[in-house]
Amino acid sequence: MKPIYKRLTIATVVSLAAGCLGTAFVARSENGYFAGFVALPVLLVYGIVSVVLLVYGLVTITKPTGPFLLLAAVLIPAFSIGSALLAKHFEVGAYREEPMRPIVPSIANKVIFKKDATHEEVQNFWSEVLSDRVGASGKRTRPGIQGISSNPPENGHEVVTFSFFENATEAQIADVRSRILAYPPVDQYLENVDTSAPVSPESSPVNGNSATRVK
Repeated sequence: MKPIYKRLTIATVVSLAAGCLGTAFVARSENGYFAGFVALPVLLVYGIVSVVLLVYGLVTITKPTGPFLLLAAVLIPAFSIGSALLAKHFEVGAYREEPMRPIVPSIANKVIFKKDATHEEVQNFWSEVLSDRVGASGKRTRPGIQGISSNPPENGHEVVTFSFFENATEAQIADVRSRILAYPPVDQYLENVDTSAPVSPESSPVNGNSATRVK
């Protein structure tokens, strides 16, 4: 094999391997969410490598390896983009399409606040009733709670919904329930209801800081 073809083959194979390596690294992430964080540093590395190869190739353009360094500077990002598109098309690893899942499922728990509840009281409910404060500004959800979400107001009442993990214990559920019912700004607390369906004040079976469980 002539030296020029040998260098061309080496530059192509190395560029292909380098371009696919980043795609494989991203694909091995736990899911698409974490893959987004992995992809950024991978792209940054590719950008730095391509710039270095481009500059060094221009400096050594008159030498035998110069043109092939320039070729690699173009092929590496090209193979990276191409392999990522193929991985996305065939849904390889973290590139697979995952159905969107709501933070809180449709059947969950609904907390309806009194009309005079302030924005600060609703925010404190998130951080002090459904969560515990951690450090100066952090917070951690109470044991058993899976997700928390804010719903559109209903009849002038602010609404918060949340769900429990499937393996949440009765003690954990009872603890959260007691904390909610003890919070004065809460008007109604409904468990295991359709959180997307507005509650009619006339037909609601729950009033005055009490809870009902819908089987």
